[in-house]
Amino acid sequence: MLQQPTLNALRQLNLHAMADALDEQSRLPQIQDLSFEERLGRSWTGNSVPGINAV
Repeated sequence: MLQQPTLNALRQLNLHAMADALDEQSRLPQIQDLSFEERLGRSWTGNSVPGINAV
């Protein structure tokens, strides 16, 4: 994935929280086991790691 260009584009669109969530998720190996929809949902709710800060 071209992560840095994606992060730059998100920030240019003033989607800073989404860029931060994507950056955080990329550093968490356990997040890779989740589907795209699960990762996206956790980005919106602030729950990046399964089982932590669960809603």
